[in-house]
Amino acid sequence: MNETIKGMNTTMEKVEEKCTAVFWQRIVALFVDGLILGSVGYFIGALFEETLVNMGDWARLIGFVISITYFGIMNSNLYKGQTLGKKLLKIRVVDEHNEPITPVRSFIRNVVFSMPFYLNGTSLNYQGQFGLLMYPLSVLIFGGLISIAYLFLFNRSTRQTLHDLLVGTYVVKEASSHPVTGAVWKPHLYIVGCILLVSLVAPYFIAKSNVNNDYSELVAVSKKLKELKNVNDSNVTVGEYNFHGVDGRSKTTTYVNIQAVLNSNNVDDVIVAQELGEIVISNYHHSTSKQVVNVTLVYGYNLGIWSMWSSYTHQFKPLDLMRIE
Repeated sequence: MNETIKGMNTTMEKVEEKCTAVFWQRIVALFVDGLILGSVGYFIGALFEETLVNMGDWARLIGFVISITYFGIMNSNLYKGQTLGKKLLKIRVVDEHNEPITPVRSFIRNVVFSMPFYLNGTSLNYQGQFGLLMYPLSVLIFGGLISIAYLFLFNRSTRQTLHDLLVGTYVVKEASSHPVTGAVWKPHLYIVGCILLVSLVAPYFIAKSNVNNDYSELVAVSKKLKELKNVNDSNVTVGEYNFHGVDGRSKTTTYVNIQAVLNSNNVDDVIVAQELGEIVISNYHHSTSKQVVNVTLVYGYNLGIWSMWSSYTHQFKPLDLMRIE
């Protein structure tokens, strides 16, 4: 009897393995869809470059809306659960009955999938007005990204990842007529739960550790740079790097890194770089103890589906910047 049940379970697993889309099919389909969305983003960028540059991080919202509209409509029953990439790879999105899902369900599915990618990289800090907001954002971004990647790689029974589990969908082969009846291996769910929990508490420990390395002062200096009319965004960090010479000796260089996103394409303008460096030197009391000040000027935009950047790094000595009037 036990052997019969074991044999039936093995047969079911093989049937489900045949009907669900494999890892590489989903990745290639996503790559094709990414190329299509990237082409749309390229033309939008060519037409509205100045506007997108001035929007800063908000430009990602345009790409996000385009992305969830594309996936939300085409992954639904309006297009038989197939984006152009999925159609090429002969796979589709279905529910537990092997039927295409409604547009509403499809939009929710793709919001869950897309949000971590579009929020990732936004310029938020762990203090001030974004202090408490960092906790849910950390879950959405880091918890979401890691959970999606983990389930993509290791959930081999149903091939569902986070957005599939939340709305009850599967990605199956186009010709499949057999509903996926298997369940996700429970340890996978426990691991995902741990990933989300760790991402929830991580901002607390990061903020606590930053208290001891002038983080508050660096954030304040960065905000001062953002007040300048020609600066859309900025970030100031400190650190050191070690260089090992051919004689085996090591040399440590301490530095201040200034990154400023400009609203005009003059990243090679040394005068602008000097002005930013002077502000940091004047407002960060440990800057004169550093050996190098690197000022990286950046120009461009990021739609999420397409980005365009140019940059140039200017290097100064702190004392040289102090002499600038």
